[in-house]
Amino acid sequence: MPPKNGESSSSSKMVSIDTVAILLMALGATTISQKQLEMMSAIDGTRTAKSFSHQMHEITKKAKELKARVDAGEEFVPVQAKKRGATQMSSASVTPPKKKAKGAASAPKAKGRGKVKTEPEGSASPFDNQDNFYDAHDARNGYDDEAEGHSDVA
Repeated sequence: MPPKNGESSSSSKMVSIDTVAILLMALGATTISQKQLEMMSAIDGTRTAKSFSHQMHEITKKAKELKARVDAGEEFVPVQAKKRGATQMSSASVTPPKKKAKGAASAPKAKGRGKVKTEPEGSASPFDNQDNFYDAHDARNGYDDEAEGHSDVA
């Protein structure tokens, strides 16, 4: 069955030849049959069984070598995990310090979206001057300064 549209062989995970050889050895099969090669070809949809045979030759050779080494009693020691923060254990803080950005002495930037919009000079907001706000409010509601007893108090 060839890959479906949108799928590519590059989207699959890659493993090393040694990993595949160890899997073959662990399964007790250090050879791959023609039927299995044909199945690989059918699933891949682009490569022939002969192409897979050439690729698998190196893997099966490595699997046989590994099996011989294991049968001879060789032990394989895995890589040990490194303990994180082992050098900083003497410090009181377990969390590492934050990296300082370039120009850390400057004030932090305000968080916002894009540039600040500025009004052109001469355009006044009704809230710029308190007197203008009340005058606009009074005018909208039909109030008259003299009739209501309002006076300009400074």
